[in-house]
Amino acid sequence: GIFAVRSLQAKTFAACRRIQRGAWTPIRFMRPFWDKREFAVGTMRNSGSAGSRHRLDQKLRSVLEIPESHALALTGSGRSALALGLQVLAEQNPDRKKVLLPSFGCRGIYDPIIEAGLVPFFVDVDGDLLASEDDIIGHIDNTVLACLVVNTCGKQMALARIVETARKCGVFVIEDDCHAFGKPQSSQVVDLRILSFGMGKNAMASAGGALIASVYQNEIQRAAFMLKEEPDYASRGRFSYFAKRYWNRRHEGNPKSIDRSLVTQYDINIRMSSRDALIMISQIDKLDYIVRTRQNNASFLRYELTPNLFQTQTPAGHVYTKLSVVFSNPSLMVRFRAHLLDWGIETEEMYFPLHLRPFAAAYNQRALPRTEALKGCVLNIPIRPNLTPPELKRIKRSIRDFAENFHD
Repeated sequence: GIFAVRSLQAKTFAACRRIQRGAWTPIRFMRPFWDKREFAVGTMRNSGSAGSRHRLDQKLRSVLEIPESHALALTGSGRSALALGLQVLAEQNPDRKKVLLPSFGCRGIYDPIIEAGLVPFFVDVDGDLLASEDDIIGHIDNTVLACLVVNTCGKQMALARIVETARKCGVFVIEDDCHAFGKPQSSQVVDLRILSFGMGKNAMASAGGALIASVYQNEIQRAAFMLKEEPDYASRGRFSYFAKRYWNRRHEGNPKSIDRSLVTQYDINIRMSSRDALIMISQIDKLDYIVRTRQNNASFLRYELTPNLFQTQTPAGHVYTKLSVVFSNPSLMVRFRAHLLDWGIETEEMYFPLHLRPFAAAYNQRALPRTEALKGCVLNIPIRPNLTPPELKRIKRSIRDFAENFHD
């Protein structure tokens, strides 16, 4: 009886604290920036013809200033776009197999390399969570097919030296812009550029991606032409799933897993659906607002992220798809995450180094000290553009409260 009373007291006290902080309603880490336009497209019975993909093609070329001479292929996901590009590079350059990539990244940059019959070679990161420029350049030679540079979380990499070195050795530069979709931030021309329009990106459909190519344009276009159509029910069912997950209170927090038949992320042979193309056209119309609001939200919160406890990426050239916070050790990250959860704030843990994961053990060829130091130490804080002013203030207060009450 005593234990029951104490438990009830603790729960009551915790509930009172949540009410006092305004934390009774959880702040979700992610929710698509959709309104009636996206819902009208997502729920319509028939999503139309391939004409919507042509309209998206022209929209992307205009917004991203893509020359007509460059190939543009709309795929089922960013992972599929990378797979398409690597397959063409591998077919045209059969004597080269090695691909340089950062170990601090998602599995979506690793699997397409293996599927194309190529060999991954992991490089370390710098203080901005980006692939180390020196490490990449130090390993570019005549055995390398391509180097994959990733604009992690939306932070733009400096590519001039990498591109210059790669050109001398006949190495292709692939820029992964899945986190950095926005107006071009540099005039540097890379060989392939990857975009993603899936969940968690700046502009979100229910799925989709794009490959932009300044090399092997005809081969890329032929390969894209062979991609198959996705059944319309799949894109409609996928949209319905995400609508329930992020807008229906009954499904929030503990949604059922999405039906595997609705997932296009792992099928490299599917082109982007007409429904998702129409959603993306609407999303691109809001892109400037989305990026500007994310940047403003990140700036508002970074003020509280004091360097003695938190490290963040530098803001220059950053579109802030994610606001990542780096901690000195995993236990501090866990404490901070639990603290924000107590305030009703959902967060997202960042990558586990690829070269330390079991599926990549065969390619773990050397120590990557900076990457390994990040294991379990990086957390993403909500900065989505549909956060309300009270929600932003609550996140800011929670960060300040942690810093003020922190004891080593």
